[in-house]
Amino acid sequence: MPTFKPLHGVVIVATVMAAVILLNGRDDRPPRERVSSGRDGLVHLKMAELPMQQIRFYRYLSPANQEVEFFVGRDEQGAVQAAFDASENHFKLHRGYRYENGWVIDNKCGSSKRLNRVNEGGGGCSPIPLPFRTAGDEVLIANADLLQGWRLFR
Repeated sequence: MPTFKPLHGVVIVATVMAAVILLNGRDDRPPRERVSSGRDGLVHLKMAELPMQQIRFYRYLSPANQEVEFFVGRDEQGAVQAAFDASENHFKLHRGYRYENGWVIDNKCGSSKRLNRVNEGGGGCSPIPLPFRTAGDEVLIANADLLQGWRLFR
C-alpha cells in the first residue's frame, strides 16, 4: 500500500495556493485612460470621445499622487452617466465593473445595472455615482468630487 509522504502534502498545498493566486489575480477590467485636473481644478473630458451606449474607464491622478478610478458613458438617449469604478460592497477587492450590451456589470458578484440608471446610485453592488456637470461639448468633473471617492481605492 502506498504511503503519503510529507513531500506530497507540500506539493498539494503549493498547487492549491498557486491556483488561488492565479484566479484572484486575474484582471477582467478594461484598460484605463490616465487623466488629471487642469489649473481650474477640473477634469475635462470631450463628449465627442464618448460614443452612445458606451463607457470609457479613467484613472485620475491628483497632484498628491492619489489615484481614483471612474467611468463615464452615454446612454441610449445621449445622457451622460458617471460613477466611481467601485461599489460600497466590494470596493476593498478593487474588481470594479465592465460594460456589456447596455449593462454595467460588477466584476465581483455579477450583479448588473442599466447604463441609463447609473447616476441614480442605489448602494450595495451598484456603482457609486460621481458628481459632474456638462459645459458645451465637455464633461467637467471637479478634483474635490473625485477625491471624495479616494477612500474606495486606497
